[in-house]
Amino acid sequence: MNRTYYPLLDFLRAFLALLVFYSHTYREFSDMDFLGIADKALHLGSWGITGFFILSGYLIAQSAEKIDTKTFFINRVTRLFPALIICAFISILIHNQFIGSYSDDDIKVFLSSISLTYKFFEISPFSTAIWTLIWEVIFYFFIGLSIFVSRISRKRITLEKIYLATFSLLLIWQLSPVIDMTGINLDWFLIFFSGVFLFKFLESGLSKKRFLLLTFISVFSFLAYVRFTLWFEIFLILVLFTIYISAHISSHNEKIIKISKFIGESTYTSYLLHMSLGFLVIMQFKDKFGSFMDQDLVYIYAFVFFTFSAGLIGYFLDKPLRYFLREKMLNI
Repeated sequence: MNRTYYPLLDFLRAFLALLVFYSHTYREFSDMDFLGIADKALHLGSWGITGFFILSGYLIAQSAEKIDTKTFFINRVTRLFPALIICAFISILIHNQFIGSYSDDDIKVFLSSISLTYKFFEISPFSTAIWTLIWEVIFYFFIGLSIFVSRISRKRITLEKIYLATFSLLLIWQLSPVIDMTGINLDWFLIFFSGVFLFKFLESGLSKKRFLLLTFISVFSFLAYVRFTLWFEIFLILVLFTIYISAHISSHNEKIIKISKFIGESTYTSYLLHMSLGFLVIMQFKDKFGSFMDQDLVYIYAFVFFTFSAGLIGYFLDKPLRYFLREKMLNI
């Protein structure tokens, strides 16, 4: 299915990646207090991850249209795991050569990381950031199952009905005392759904569905206010409307498209490698500079370095392998 390309969505990914990177490296700049936000770095990281999940929900809901279950799962598996395997291998090499050995055996770290079973075996992964991939896999499974149910019902049960019913159940779960008794928090799943509903809203444009989306934003904003902070609530709404605006602005400028596609290709590999590549740069330079501005420049250099390096890895290693595996699996 051909889709219009919206470069602003890839630039939004880069901004969200910067928030996550800042969160994971702020301890290296404990004396840095730009605009008084250094002590709130962890919150910025949570905001970045939240934005990623919203954007992921939007894009996955878009990719789920007009394809069967097999194609959906093949597309998702080949998008997620080849890069994970490549980046895990590279990260472990960098870590051992320049940063220090892991507390666990390298092979155990590698295998438990690429299989996302590190929590089950109580092994430290190559990057603590991969916890989000577990939620991604759960979300993929749900969307794939939704496609399957919709197809076997001959679309009498539409994807939208499945999404709405599931969201209602999740909302009841979150607001009920059960969450306190079980300790199972489904906030991240709800955040995925904000992106899903945003896509359905943009796709349909019907006043009824606009009302549903506005109701969702109001309810979710209330949840965000209760569980997090007012600033977090505002951030969520800003991300939603940024995606809304971005999804209406296409570009025919070849340079902008090339740059944004490179950023889009590098986002996932950057996310997987930002801790190893970013810390590699920071450890080399942080003790050589004294002023805040110099440290800030090192931080920016680290961000540019790991983004560009991860982009090359994504373009020359992950992308060819991904398309090769996808073609082979689709022909089975």
